Order: sequence, then structure tokens, then C-alpha cells
Amino acid sequence: MAIGDARTAVDTGEALDADTLPSGLVGRRAQVCLDLARAYTQRRQDAAAVHALLDAERLAPELIRYHSGTARVLTELLRREHKRSTPELRPLASRAGVA
Repeated sequence: MAIGDARTAVDTGEALDADTLPSGLVGRRAQVCLDLARAYTQRRQDAAAVHALLDAERLAPELIRYHSGTARVLTELLRREHKRSTPELRPLASRAGVA
């Protein structure tokens, strides 16, 4: 995501099994989920983005609450919300202090 290539980020992120990272790297595992969510959002794969954010929240809830990049992703997802495909979005955004 750092180079702005969402397609490569999605391909790489989906191929990467963050669960294989050492247990002490919880923040890194959560960051993989956040980066994947950003890439999904750029590709307009909103349901996948929400699921990646939920995975990050399970790993490190503080990243969802306090990471500025997460707020931007959630704001974008809310802007084009499809309630049927992303029912978890509003509760997640609320927990993050965005909605």
C-alpha cells in the first residue's frame, strides 16, 4: 500500500498468512489487516475491507480506535455504505469513534 498499488497489496495480503508471524508481533499482524482493508477499500471491495478491519480489531482493538488511517478507511466505507453487504460496518465505526 505504501507505493499506492492496491491490486498488488490485495494480491500480496491475501497470499500472506499473518497468523504465521510470531505471537509477539500482534501489532504487525493487525497492520497487515489494516493495509489489506485500505487496499480493498481502494478497489471498492467494501465487504472484504470490513472483514479485514474486523480481523484487525480482534488482534489489536486500539489500532481500530486510535489509528488515523483506520478512521479514513471507515469514513470512506460509510460514505458509500451498502447495508446489506456490510452490516458490521456501522457497529465497527461506532466502536472506532467514527460514526
